[in-house]
Amino acid sequence: MAGTARTAINLDTVEKLEEWDKGIHSWNDWALLPKSGAIEPIEGEFELTLSGDAAMHLWRKGPGVWNAWVGRNPRANVDFSMQHFEPNVVRPGGKPLINFPVYRFPKGNVDFSSAKFGDGDVNFDSVTFGDGRVSFWGTTFGDGDVVFINATFGDGDVNFNNATFGDGNVNFSNATFGDGDVNFWGTTFDDGHVDFSYAKLGKGDVDFRVASFGRGPVWFRNLAFDGTARFTGLRQLEDCTQFSFEGCSFAKLFTFSHDGAMGCPLDLRRTSLSHDVVVNDIHCNFELEPKSKWARVAKAANKEDSQRFRKLKELAVANRNHAKALEFHAQEIQTSRGYAKGWWGNAGRNLAQFLYWIASKYGQSVRRPLGWLAILGFVSGQMFWILRKPPSQFSETVRERIGEATPEFSTALTYSLSNMFAFIPTGGKARAQAEDLLFGGAVTDGVIFLNAVQSVLAVMLLFLLGLALRNMFRI
Repeated sequence: MAGTARTAINLDTVEKLEEWDKGIHSWNDWALLPKSGAIEPIEGEFELTLSGDAAMHLWRKGPGVWNAWVGRNPRANVDFSMQHFEPNVVRPGGKPLINFPVYRFPKGNVDFSSAKFGDGDVNFDSVTFGDGRVSFWGTTFGDGDVVFINATFGDGDVNFNNATFGDGNVNFSNATFGDGDVNFWGTTFDDGHVDFSYAKLGKGDVDFRVASFGRGPVWFRNLAFDGTARFTGLRQLEDCTQFSFEGCSFAKLFTFSHDGAMGCPLDLRRTSLSHDVVVNDIHCNFELEPKSKWARVAKAANKEDSQRFRKLKELAVANRNHAKALEFHAQEIQTSRGYAKGWWGNAGRNLAQFLYWIASKYGQSVRRPLGWLAILGFVSGQMFWILRKPPSQFSETVRERIGEATPEFSTALTYSLSNMFAFIPTGGKARAQAEDLLFGGAVTDGVIFLNAVQSVLAVMLLFLLGLALRNMFRI
């Protein structure tokens, strides 16, 4: 009858489960007995929930018995909340196993909230959930692999908020999600491999905000995000070896940010983006080969890192974020080091990149070329002062021209600076006067060579200074 309240049936003990399996009429007769615990008989519609000891008892019977029960009760809810799971399969020579393979769940809600899985692998391979809500909120997994490969979720929300995974791999590859939201807010992953590659997502939002990851690679490769994808405030990425969205498509907003600096470049190669990605909060390092001794000439451990930084640079350029574009460009240069063909190509590139870094921090620093110009001017002035001639070696014509003037160290500095900045109109006159006082108007081969070297270095440093200024004030 319309409007009649539905009777709630909670099968939380083995006794209740056995009575229920005898049929509704038998259940109603048993419900009237004093020993039943004053359970109300069923009149009209009812909502069935399998929970507690009864749920654990039926799970231990294996997938055949479980799936047969689900076939007889297709609309039931299943409640494993706060249950403690221990291995139900012992594998010789391997880890113990908590096994849910090919289990089918009813169409109602499935609740594993605050459940605890003991140490050992947890296998949900090819499990099928119904269209109700699936919750692993606050669930704790022990040390071992957690496998949801080929699992199928219905259209209800899937909730792993605040779940904690132990030391092992977490694998959702090829899993299928319905149109509900997929939530991993605040989830903690340990140091294993986290893999969602080739999972099929529905129209719902995907939320990994404030999730924590360990040292292992994290793959979200080849996913199609039809809803909003939120990966903001991620934690513990300092030692992460890979974080990849390669080949993904984002139909709506995709956000990504994290605390600290990632241990690897964020991989957004071959992605299709419908909105701009803000890269201002993305800070990435990269891993060096173990045998490398010095970071500034070391080789990146992963030769594809340069491609990943190039994609980040392109996104920064598209967002007109020039500071981040320069940062990623510098890292692209660093991670390409050592992968050129031939020994000479690598050696020459390494030297050029090292000089580019030390002179201007890859075009990002104004202070470095200014500092090197000052050092070049002072050191060259000192060399010119050492190479000066005594007045007794000057020609009569020069002595008449300079009179009683005697050179000082400031004269050598003037000569050095005028040689570096010869394009200044007064530089030529100052250089000629200083040359008369220092060398009597006739410079030696050593002075000519020093002039040439100083001029070349000055031109290079001035170019790097102009490049840094351009980058600083670029619009």
